[in-house]
Amino acid sequence: KCQKIIGIDVDKAAQENPFLDEFRSISQNDLWPIDTKSVDLCVCDYVLEHIEEPDLFFSECARVLKTDGYLCIRTPNLFSYIGLISKIIPYSRHFSIISKVQNAHRDNKDVFPVFYRCNTIWAIAGALRKHGFEFTVYGYEAEPSYLSFSGLFYFLGVLHQRFAPNAIKVGILAFGKKL
Repeated sequence: KCQKIIGIDVDKAAQENPFLDEFRSISQNDLWPIDTKSVDLCVCDYVLEHIEEPDLFFSECARVLKTDGYLCIRTPNLFSYIGLISKIIPYSRHFSIISKVQNAHRDNKDVFPVFYRCNTIWAIAGALRKHGFEFTVYGYEAEPSYLSFSGLFYFLGVLHQRFAPNAIKVGILAFGKKL
């Protein structure tokens, strides 16, 4: 429940999101077309891995958020098996591999370049600290659905889900409060 939901994205297809009240297009390293200290909550869901300039990203989050505003981030962990494989495999091969692994009908235009420049617990914590946030950052594991193409791999994913240390969990959740 909020007054207005504004979406910003480099992909103009995001303007079709039915949950947005307003859409604003940006380029990869643009300043955001959002007024300073005008936002109560900023949600970044599987975006940070695609950010080429993380310092600019966190600077813009800090700029647009009101004092006591919140930043919520969910992103893949570079140190997880998914992050490492994604980082090692050339971007030109991502679509064909994702299509096989997920066994889904996914359009090539929906696979975006990844940089993983701020996708560890420590890097995110450092960026939040630098930009004036009180925060918590931790690893989490969801169902290993990426591995459902194979019973053996899925089982190994469940073992990883249960026993992996926080630093190499598949995902990272970060919550920051602008001071």
